[in-house]
This record gives sequence, C-alpha cells and structure tokens, in this order.
Amino acid sequence: MATRQPYSHRLLVHLLILVLSSTTAWAFNCSIPPIYVDIHKRAVHGMVAFQYGAFVGAGTPAQNQSLWVSLKSNETSVAGQDFCANSNIPDCSSRGAYFETGPSTSFTPLNDYKTNDIAPDTDANGSFAQDTIHLYTHYFQSDPAWDNPVTNFPFRVTTNGSTIADRLGLGYGSTLLQRLYNTGMVASRSFSLYIGTGMDRAGGVINGSVTLGGYDSARFTGTVYNYSIGSGEYPFGVRVSDVVVNNPDGSTQSLLDRTKFSNLPSDFTGFDAKISTEQYPMVFPAEVTKNFMSYLNAEPSDSPDGSLKLKNPFQGTLSIVLEGGFSVTLPKETVSNVSNLTPIAATQSSTISKNNTVKGDPQSPFLLTTAWLSQVYMMVNYDADQSGAFFHLAQVVQSAPYIIPKTTCPRVAVAAYVPPQKSFMTAGLVGAIVGAVVAGLALVTVLSCVVLRWRRNVAREKAMKEAAEIEKGIEMTVKGSIGRGGERDSGSEASDEPTAEKSRA
Repeated sequence: MATRQPYSHRLLVHLLILVLSSTTAWAFNCSIPPIYVDIHKRAVHGMVAFQYGAFVGAGTPAQNQSLWVSLKSNETSVAGQDFCANSNIPDCSSRGAYFETGPSTSFTPLNDYKTNDIAPDTDANGSFAQDTIHLYTHYFQSDPAWDNPVTNFPFRVTTNGSTIADRLGLGYGSTLLQRLYNTGMVASRSFSLYIGTGMDRAGGVINGSVTLGGYDSARFTGTVYNYSIGSGEYPFGVRVSDVVVNNPDGSTQSLLDRTKFSNLPSDFTGFDAKISTEQYPMVFPAEVTKNFMSYLNAEPSDSPDGSLKLKNPFQGTLSIVLEGGFSVTLPKETVSNVSNLTPIAATQSSTISKNNTVKGDPQSPFLLTTAWLSQVYMMVNYDADQSGAFFHLAQVVQSAPYIIPKTTCPRVAVAAYVPPQKSFMTAGLVGAIVGAVVAGLALVTVLSCVVLRWRRNVAREKAMKEAAEIEKGIEMTVKGSIGRGGERDSGSEASDEPTAEKSRA
C-alpha cells in the first residue's frame, strides 16, 4: 500500500512546480514589447553641431547623447567633458557629445568594476561609473519622445583615446541587453539594427533604428537569411562568394573572376568576413582590393578613414554576394560619392593566403562594415535556443511607411510585415458598392440635366406664347383706337363747318 505524503510535503512540491513554471514563463514572456530607439541627427549635450547616433540620455537630469551602435563592444561608453582635449581624433570637437558628471544627481563612481569587454579598447582610457541611462522611443521627429530609464547602469566615461568614445555596446556579452532582460524590460537578449545613411561619411538622409528585444517588421522585405553567431570580438561571421561591379551600360564584372584577374589563387572560391560598425569602408583581401583598383582606376586617398578614391566618377553599383544567396547592392552614390570616395579601404597588406585575415592576424579579419550595413537589416538573438544563437540578414526597406515593432522570442522565427490582403469577395463587394454609387450618381446627374433642360424648354415656350398673346392684344387695341378716332374727327368737321359759316355770316 502506497504511503501518503504529508500535506506539507505535497504543498512544497506544488509550490516548487509553480515557481519553476513561473520562471519559465517569465524567461519566455513574449508579451513584453521591444524598446524602439531611432538613429538620426540631433542636438546633444555640450555640442552646437547635430550628431548622428542612437537617441540616448545619461544622468539625472538627462544629458542628450548620440551613441554609435557597436557590435564589438559589450560595454556602453560616453565621452567625458575633457575627452577632445586629450584625444587625437580629427575634428573631435564636432563629433559626439559630452557627459558632465557634476550636474548628475544619480552619478556614482565604480572604482572596482571589471569590464565585460572581451578585448578592452587599448586606444581609449577612462573610468567606470553607474548612473541612469535613458533609452528614448521616438517614432516621429514631430512628436515628443518618451523615456525608458535604466537606473544604476554601469558605463564607461572615456577621458581620452583615438577611437569613437560614444558607444552603445551590443556585443555578445552586452551589459545593456543583460540588464534589460534581467529587469523584465525586454523578452530576450536580442536586438535589430538598421544603421541608416544619415552619417556624414555616407552623405545620405535616411534615418536608422535599433530595436532592443525585438525587430521592426516593416523595415525589411524578402527572404530572411539565417547565420550562427560565433565568439570573440567579431561574432557575426559570413562568407563572401562574389564581389561584382555593375557597370552603367548593364554589363557586369566579378572581381573574383580568375579569367580576368590572374592574381587570385587557383582554388579561390571566396573569403570569410566579419560584420562590423567600427568603420565605414569595407576591408577586402589584397587581391580583391587590387582588382577593384585596377578595374575602376582607384587609388589611396587622404580620407581619415582610409577609403580608396576613384580618379574618375563612376555611375555604376557594387554587389556583395554571400554564400547562401544573400546579395547586397551598394548604390552609385555609395560606390562613388561627390568626392569620388569609395566604400573600400585601401588595405594593401591583407592577403587571402594568410589565414583568411588581414596580415594573418585573427584579430584583424576582413570586414563588411557600415557602408554595407547601410543597405541591410540585421536581427540578432543571443537567446535563440539550445542549439545556439543566431542572427538574420534581410534586404532593408529604407523608407518604410510604418514602424511596426515586434518582440523577438526564442524559437520563434522573425517575419516581415505583410499588409492585410482583402479577399476577392470582400474586394468585389466593395467594388460593386462603389460602382453602384458612382453609377447612381451619374444617373441622377443625367436625369437632373434632362429635367432641367425640359423645364427650360417648357418655360421658354410659355414665355413665347405669352409674348405672342400680349403682342396680339396690343395690336388689336391699337387698331380699335385708330377706328374710333376717325369717326369722331369726321363728325367734328361736319358740325364745325355750318358753325363757321354762321359765324362768317
């Protein structure tokens, strides 16, 4: 005979099951909406010029910042008040924003903080602190933004360096995504990015966006391509199978075509590359870079970002094809801007034969950078499922008419927004109603015109008849008056004559 457990034991088991169920439900609470943060130029603290970046504030009261989204950094950082005085960045005073620690009432130094970055930036120095970070959701520039504050958030205040100081760290171990997830502000450690074209180097006007804990389903279209997330500083790896120049006359030329370019290895089928926002121009193997230079007559430039420059303007485009079929075409204004700068870095020392990386250094991979991301919508989910983390690439819709944020949930595929389609019956019924209304209005208009014309004709005939009768009456009156007046005159003359005769007598 089975022994019954005491009531207290059974209650404990039920409570444990309830707690585990609640924890699981919380971990996969897909009802939590994402946090949409737009990327565009705005006024920032301490600067006169508008700055392009993610709309974020720091401190209490909030000081406007414009943070550049970093796929490499795990930590978020801002530029200290004296950063430019100690930095060798060109035109530093016209870039980024300043964060003043003194005015913030919630600022607290963190002297013993250990950074979460895999390879801390040796080109920048600063100290960590905690304060309130404000993530602003701003759908339309004409509307006010609303705040998503993250209190007691650790970030670095950069005091000097030669790299971008204002960073929104969204790397594999992102402190921000982990905090948002732990506090229930997002459903998963995920984000989606469209970098836009509004930065000065790109010279465009399209704003970007970063959606934390989700994606904007109206910002991409077509097939979604899936890739596994790796490890290290550059976890987003792809394989490039072709780089194609699309000439204005419609012809094309592959820069990986060995029949045209003999400098390529005999077994060459493409190269591995990492996706990065750390710079604008892309980094290709030396052989591919030389092929680009020879085919389009390019040369190194004096641009601070190291971009190649064409000797003559080019009105064609450039396509980068990834293994698996995803193809991205850079428009002509990106391939050759108003200064003839190209989106290719003048890296001459990179070769395919050296571990498929620049100089054979695994920490210096070939890169698909901001220039490439200006035409791509990227979705990242660090909490995909037990089989690993994934990221997704799709063709971006640059000028999307709607903003439709969706939650990214583990084991749930992302999907582009599809406008609701009306059924044939519904559309036919609506068309029939509209057609009937239009036809009815047309019929009413025609009948109104006919009736109006008939009434005018009747009125005209009546007027003519009345005029004829009046004219006839006048004529008879005149004739009668003439007849009576003749008799009276004759009588008078007859009666006057004898009178005259009598008087003369």
